[in-house]
Amino acid sequence: MSRMPKIWDDSVVRDYLTPEAHQKSREQFLKTHIDIDKIRADYLFPHEGTDEFVTQEEFRDAILKSKVDDDNRIFILRGETGSGKSQLCQWLEYQIGADPNEGDETHIALHVSRSKTGIGDILDIISGPIDTDVTVSNISDLDPEKVADAIITTLQAFGAGMEQFSKDEIDALTVDRSNAADLSSILEKNIAEYQESATSEGEKRMSDLITKKDYRDLSMAAFGSTKGSDTLFPALQSQVHEILSRNLGVEDFQGKLEELSEEYEKRNLRPVLICEDLTTFTVLKEQLLDHIFQLDSGHYDVVLGWTSGWEKDDLSRALGTSQGISTYMEDRAEGYLSTTDEDGRAYFLDDDLTVKLARKYMSVILDESDMDESLADGVLESFDSLYPFNETFIEESYNHLVQDGNKRRTPRLLLMRVIRECLSSTVPPFDAIEDNPYVEPFPSPVDLSYTESLQRLGKWYGSATTDRQLRVHRQIPETFDVPLTDVDI
Repeated sequence: MSRMPKIWDDSVVRDYLTPEAHQKSREQFLKTHIDIDKIRADYLFPHEGTDEFVTQEEFRDAILKSKVDDDNRIFILRGETGSGKSQLCQWLEYQIGADPNEGDETHIALHVSRSKTGIGDILDIISGPIDTDVTVSNISDLDPEKVADAIITTLQAFGAGMEQFSKDEIDALTVDRSNAADLSSILEKNIAEYQESATSEGEKRMSDLITKKDYRDLSMAAFGSTKGSDTLFPALQSQVHEILSRNLGVEDFQGKLEELSEEYEKRNLRPVLICEDLTTFTVLKEQLLDHIFQLDSGHYDVVLGWTSGWEKDDLSRALGTSQGISTYMEDRAEGYLSTTDEDGRAYFLDDDLTVKLARKYMSVILDESDMDESLADGVLESFDSLYPFNETFIEESYNHLVQDGNKRRTPRLLLMRVIRECLSSTVPPFDAIEDNPYVEPFPSPVDLSYTESLQRLGKWYGSATTDRQLRVHRQIPETFDVPLTDVDI
C-alpha cells in the first residue's frame, strides 16, 4: 500500500491556503503573492501604453493619477470567482495604504472584502480612517419575522403611492398565502439566511432579500404569470432594500457618502474605495452604484470588482438604466479590465507561473512547519521542490480544473481544491486527486499492463515513451512506497 511522508503542519496549511486574500496576515500575503502582470484592459485612463494587457503596477498607477478634488473615477474589474480579483485588490490596499501615514501621500485605500459587505461594514470601512462615527443597527440582532412584517406593512401603506406600482399590484404582491409563495415568507427566509451568511467566512454570501427566482414564484402566485420581471421585480427589490436600510438607520446612504467624501477632501485625502466583489454586496448595492456613477456626487476613486456575466442583467437592474450597460459604463468608467478569458482561465497564470505559484506556497508551508518526519537527501529536488507534488502534477491538475461542469482555470481552485485538499488527505496526491470533483478525468498515458498505482504515477508525475512505457524519476515511486516494475528513470 502506498504511503506519503508528511512534512507539513496542517495548521500552517490552513494559515496560508485561505479562500480569500484578506484572511492572511500582511506578512503571509506578501510571502505568497505572485505578481498579476497580465490583466486585460479594454480601456484604461490615464495609461500611456497601447498593449492589450496591463500589469498590476500600471493599474495601480492609473488609479493614483487622480487629484484630491477630482470627481468620482470608476475602474471596473471583472473575472471568474477565484481568478485573482481578491488578490489584486488586497495588493492594491497594501500599495496605496489603508492609513493616512502609509503608502501614497494623499490616496487612502478603503478595502471592502467579500466578507465585509453589510451596511455597517461598508460605513465603518469608509469612515474609519477619518474617525467619523456613523452608527447603524446590526441586522444580525433582529427577528426575521418582525423585519419581514415591517417591510410588508410599509409596502402596503405607501406602495400604491409609488409610481412603479398600482394598488392592485401591491395588494397582490403583499397578501398572505398559506398554500403558495408570499412575500412575507420569502423575506423571512432570506433575512434569516442573510443573518447567517453575514457571520460566515465562506465564499458565498446572501446579497438580495428577494431574488429573481423568488419573484418568479411570487408572481405566479400573485398574477398567474411572470408579470413584471423587468419592471415590478427591480422596483420591488429596490423598495425592500431601501425600507430595510432606512430602518437600520441609513436614511440617506448617498448623503452619508457625500458627507464623508467632503470630509476626506478637507483633510487633503483622496479615498480609493476597493470593492472586490460587488455581487456579494447586500441591500446598499443600488444606492452605492447610483451614487458612484453620478460622477459629480463625490471625490472617490472606485475599483468595482464583480463576477463575469453579472453585468449583463444584474447591473442594469441595480443601476436602474435602460441604456445599454456597456455604453453606460464606457461613458463613465476610466477603466474596464478583466482577469479571465472566455474559458474562465486566469490571464496571468500560464504554465510557468502556475508552477511558480505552487512552489512559492509549498516552500513557505514546508519552511514554517516544524515536523519530526523528513525526506531523504535529493528527494525534494526529485519533486521539483514541490513535494508532495511535482511540475507535471501542478500543470496537469491546473489544465483540467472544472467547476459546475465548466472549465475554470483559476488560482483559487488550484490552491484550495487541489493543493489544500491533497495536503489534508492521508493518501498520496496521485490517489487523493482521482475522485476530486474539480478535476476533469483524463486517461493515463502509460500502458494498461502497469499496476494501477504506476498508471496514476505516470498520469500525474511522469510521462510515457512512444511505446507507452512509464518514465518517472525513481525517487518519486520510492518515496510513495510504490513497487517498481519495468520503469524508465
